[in-house]
Amino acid sequence: MLKLPNLDDRLYEHMVEAARKQIPALYPAWTDENAHDPGMTMLEMLTWLIEMQQYYLNRVTEANELKFLKLLGVKPKGAVPASVEVQFEGVAVQSKLPRGTKLLAGGLIFETAEPLLLVPAIPDKLMVSTDSGYFDYTASNEGRNVSFPAFGAKAEAGCRLYIGFAEPLPTNRLLTLSIRLYENYPIVPVQDTERERIPSARLAWRMFGDSGEGLPADWQPIVLRRDETNHLSQSGKLLFRLERPMQPSIVGPASDRERYWICCEVVEPGFELPPKIEHVAFNAVTAFQYDTWSLMEEFDWDGSSGQGQSLEISHYLAFFGALRIQVRTEDQGVWEEWSEAGELPPLVPGEQRKAYALSRNRESKTVRIAFGAGADGQIPPDGLARVRVICHSGRFRDQRRLGAGNGLPHQRFELPCASVVAEAFRLQIGEKDPVSGDWLWYDWHRVDDFDRSGPADRHFLLDPLNGTVLFGNNEKGMAPPPSDEPNIVVISLRSTEGVSGNINAALMQRLAEPWPEVELVRPVNRTVASGGCAPETLEEAKLRARRELQQPATAVTAEDVERIVLHTPGLRVARARALPLFRKGLKQYPADRAPAALSVVVVPYSESPKPLPSRGFMETVRRHLDKHRMITTDIQILPPEYIGISVHAVIVVEASFKDETNIVIRELTRLLQPFDNKDGTSGWAFGRTVYKGDIYGVINRIPGVSYIQDLWISAEGKGFHKDADGDIQIPPHGLVYSGEHDIELISLTEL
Repeated sequence: MLKLPNLDDRLYEHMVEAARKQIPALYPAWTDENAHDPGMTMLEMLTWLIEMQQYYLNRVTEANELKFLKLLGVKPKGAVPASVEVQFEGVAVQSKLPRGTKLLAGGLIFETAEPLLLVPAIPDKLMVSTDSGYFDYTASNEGRNVSFPAFGAKAEAGCRLYIGFAEPLPTNRLLTLSIRLYENYPIVPVQDTERERIPSARLAWRMFGDSGEGLPADWQPIVLRRDETNHLSQSGKLLFRLERPMQPSIVGPASDRERYWICCEVVEPGFELPPKIEHVAFNAVTAFQYDTWSLMEEFDWDGSSGQGQSLEISHYLAFFGALRIQVRTEDQGVWEEWSEAGELPPLVPGEQRKAYALSRNRESKTVRIAFGAGADGQIPPDGLARVRVICHSGRFRDQRRLGAGNGLPHQRFELPCASVVAEAFRLQIGEKDPVSGDWLWYDWHRVDDFDRSGPADRHFLLDPLNGTVLFGNNEKGMAPPPSDEPNIVVISLRSTEGVSGNINAALMQRLAEPWPEVELVRPVNRTVASGGCAPETLEEAKLRARRELQQPATAVTAEDVERIVLHTPGLRVARARALPLFRKGLKQYPADRAPAALSVVVVPYSESPKPLPSRGFMETVRRHLDKHRMITTDIQILPPEYIGISVHAVIVVEASFKDETNIVIRELTRLLQPFDNKDGTSGWAFGRTVYKGDIYGVINRIPGVSYIQDLWISAEGKGFHKDADGDIQIPPHGLVYSGEHDIELISLTEL
């Protein structure tokens, strides 16, 4: 960064003295330079003004730094809510939890992220079937932080995971199965939900049930609606439906009684890291630590006058709270509020009454909003985002009105809560139609500042940390017009405690407001909540801006390519090597070159001695790199070419070291490996020749070794060459791994 110059580098006394020394030359008649002289008073006053200007010019205030960050496209982030998986226990009857169900954990409110069907189903038996037989891991699933291999150690084709239930699962209902995997590896993948990750392996889910048409029960495919695990490559949930009834059966050694089974089978192997399961659970959902005071959702409308139309909304606030319906007029951003009626009124000619009817479905926990058809009442006009549903809690009924505008500049209003989620905040200001006298509600938009706001722009500033709203001055942003009634209304508001939401395990207590159907249901968080962050400070935003500026956005150099590949979203890339102008098959690289070619060798993190990326892994890397590459570059993603190195040595050692062959082999294995398992990164350099001197150095550093009497090395693989000195030259995209070492130790006393 450029060093800021010091503009306030002259003291007041020095400037006064410098000005006084110029008086004889500029004004010889001015002879009285004492303090009582009016001229000296004017000189001192002007000097003071200069000093103040220097002081302010030299200051870089917080407002200045925010403007500088804005020029870089960076602004401090707000608080981020924590999230945690919540499992519901004590489910006796089938019931539905709507989206946004509020849970209580140590005084904090959590809300479920999606609807959940609660069914009285608990995984009763978990087994894994491999070529070696069946393995029962039911006890591991009941414990905490005890993982087991989902498909054995190798996850080969045909391996199966069986999940048994004491009762059958319901048919034609959207069911949720949560699977939490062991993910405590040295390399943490970058999370990006917008990028698609091609799975490394392919799985198939089945259930044992009716085959139909009088055929005996057999394994039937399960219709997956959503697979957040991406074929068990990450923790997540499975949403599926059973189209046929389940039938009881006995699987493997689980012969104590018949159970109802679903299973997952490896169809195409290829896992870099065979999945390890920590917990399998039904009746689980993700919950976020925020408290929604008011919710606004918009719906497209394609109704016609020939038939009645309706829409449905499924949310906790919609079912248990209060609702308001708005319909957008032909003017963008202008809304009319319709009134609720027990029954839709008949349409009277010339009457413009707009009404709707509400009905609540207790089974599905949804709210249906019906509009009239023809003589039964008016319907909203067609259009995108035409109907708006606003629902809020009972406590927010009176707090949603912030106050009345007065037309004056810089009006400020306090929200009923602090720590507001800025992205979820929306407000409207109402103005009465001068003709009809009805309220028209105008959307006002949140901006970061009023720099680009004009006098007619309906903009406001939000201070999410303190929960205040500030309006413009009629020059930079419109000021709310005067009103005799409260006309500034919040339509969407959500608050979060940020980092305080990262609660420990087993702190979830109960539903915030249980209703009779789920009175005995208990929410449980088996893991800690994570992801909650406090609002970003200015210093943190400046540091983040520096880091982002240092991150390459375009793959220009080989270092850029490697850094981008290592940060491929969703993948654990241990190492990457970019080889410009290289194509697989070149014998004399870099003397021989392939024009416009770029080969990238990727090594996935794995527990295998020879980590190899699957086709899905390499395709995911290619797609990610394709978004950053130069258009003149032809990219090829390659797996490493592994060369097995075996060391044969006769070593003279001290007598006490005679039986420590395993120590020598351990040190050789530590040297000859693709990456260090402790950090998952550093290892043997790509394409580096294996010199006998490397082996000599490692062995000679072992305490107890006197000298090496004889040593030679051999190799196994493709593309290597053994030169006249006995060194192993490997290809540019090659790596080494430790082979079978033949070590003979001779004691000094035996010579």
